[in-house]
Order: sequence, then structure tokens, then C-alpha cells
Amino acid sequence: LRRHTRFAIPEPVLIESLDENGDVAQSETTVTENLSLGGAAVFSSFNADPGTFLRVRSDRHDISIISIVRGKSVGQDGIARLHLEFIDNFFPLEGIG
Repeated sequence: LRRHTRFAIPEPVLIESLDENGDVAQSETTVTENLSLGGAAVFSSFNADPGTFLRVRSDRHDISIISIVRGKSVGQDGIARLHLEFIDNFFPLEGIG
């Protein structure tokens, strides 16, 4: 059960993996498949296992959110998705939709 309703919204985001020093090791511009205050599914080519921490950035909302990968899947369209839970902030849904 989810704490927050997810909306099928293609919101552009930048996801970043960080190294042990907190520097960006890898980044990818992508869009969300769905989005809520507390998490999102994003299309991604990252090979990130559950438990991996990623930073999610939105230029449009001027926000950076630490997230944890809770799962990954491949849709019927053959595109991989990462299922993220936002850890240190909610995603601002005002004005989206």
C-alpha cells in the first residue's frame, strides 16, 4: 500500500548516482512514468539495485531529493524503470498535471 497517490505524469528529472565522496558518479536525464509526493517510477538505463541511493533533481521545481531504489522492472514496452522512494523531501506536485 502506498502512502501517497501516484499520478501518471511524465515529469522531466535528472537522476544522479553518487560516489563515496558524494560526487556525481553517473547522471541521466529522464522522465517519470508516475509520480507522487513520496516517490516515482522513472525510465532509466542505470543498473541500480534495490537499496541504492540516488539524487533526483528537477530544474523546473528547483529541487534536489535523495531517494532510495525500492525496485526495478521492465515494462511490456521493453523499457527499464526504477521505483524510487523519496527520503529527505517531498516532490512538489503543485502546478503539475
